[in-house]
Amino acid sequence: MSITIKLAIDIFNRSKLQTDSDFLINNFAECSDVDKTQINKAALISKLHRYKEKLKGKRGKQKEEFENEVFSIPVATSTSTASKGKLYKDELYSYKETCTSLATEMSEIQKKSVEKLVIIKSEHAVKIKENESKHKQELLSLKKTQSEELRSQTKRLRLETKRVSQKTSKVYNENEKLLEQLKVIKKSKQLICYENILLRRKLERCSIIKETQKQNLKKTLISEKNKVSNCLREIEVLKQNNSKLLYQLEKEERTVL
Repeated sequence: MSITIKLAIDIFNRSKLQTDSDFLINNFAECSDVDKTQINKAALISKLHRYKEKLKGKRGKQKEEFENEVFSIPVATSTSTASKGKLYKDELYSYKETCTSLATEMSEIQKKSVEKLVIIKSEHAVKIKENESKHKQELLSLKKTQSEELRSQTKRLRLETKRVSQKTSKVYNENEKLLEQLKVIKKSKQLICYENILLRRKLERCSIIKETQKQNLKKTLISEKNKVSNCLREIEVLKQNNSKLLYQLEKEERTVL
């Protein structure tokens, strides 16, 4: 499977973010048919740096065509001592180029960062001055508004305090009157309670007298009934005696005649 220059540079840029060279080799191995053990890492990094520099100088269609070209992955082809020595030199040269390129990029980034920082500081200074001026005006306006509101609230509070004071005085006077009335009511209640006690005692005495009179009346009635009964018996006896006397009188009168 072939890799385009664009894909190779994208993988290289991602590997920079990962800060891990094994990540770079593994990605190239996954995107191609080359075994990761055969990839010449130093040559690959050197080649990627060269292609990246070339890509910077291309625009439009040339850039598009260059990006779509096939990227051949450098592989290790010799295992002899001379070849290994050359390979190490190539790797060293590649690392040197990589370090130089990275140093250049870092210098450019640092330069741009410093320039950007100066611009940002300048913009911030202008914004700070604008905000300070705006905040001062807002603060003055707010102080004026708050001062007016405070005066208005103080005036309302004084009037409210006066009204509450008058109302409190009125309520206090009413309470004093109610307390006097309550004292009078308490005295009246005490007198009424005392009168109730006297009346209760009097009622108890009356009840006792009434009961005594009732008993006496009952006894009197019984006695009078007995007297009446005796009188009736006496009357009956007298009637009988009277009848006898009348009879004798009539008899004597007939005898005389």
